[in-house]
Amino acid sequence: MNWTDLAKYFVHGIAFSFLFLVLAFVLVFILVFLVAVGSFIGLIIGFGILMLTVGGLNCFLTWVIWGVEIKTSFWSVLLHGFALFLVLLLVNGILVMIPNVAFPSIATTVITFIIGAFAGGFVGKKVAELFEEEFQKEEISEAENAYTHTRQDYPEHVRCPKCGEDVSLGGLKYKWCPHCRAKLEET
Repeated sequence: MNWTDLAKYFVHGIAFSFLFLVLAFVLVFILVFLVAVGSFIGLIIGFGILMLTVGGLNCFLTWVIWGVEIKTSFWSVLLHGFALFLVLLLVNGILVMIPNVAFPSIATTVITFIIGAFAGGFVGKKVAELFEEEFQKEEISEAENAYTHTRQDYPEHVRCPKCGEDVSLGGLKYKWCPHCRAKLEET
């Protein structure tokens, strides 16, 4: 782990906390409306919206900060939000709430805020990695990867959008980067 990763964990944790705080005000009104209209069913729907918000927000932040593609199907985002909610509840309870209750002071609040930001970013990334998008399930052979076109049809080099490697095509059209297996742009 290097300093860049630590900074990314901190930014991930702070951004998640800030954006979730903003969205929490909107979610409170939605939840109150749903409970008033639908009672228990409204509460379940509101809890589902909360989980979708937590999962979707972490998917977005993981993609922006770490460049990791996350599954975005309905059930993946819902489970992602549920898993992240439970883990963050446990981690923040231990690292933030207990010290603040045991030693109530401004210094404790500041210290636990900083520690909580790092922990939140770390947990957010680790939970997101459980839902990482798989680019290709079956093994890609070199023969499948390169189309049988004439050499003059395609450029000699292309830069991979994920790892930044310069892929030498030799005039062939590749679908996947041989270094990181990321999908290459259409040329």
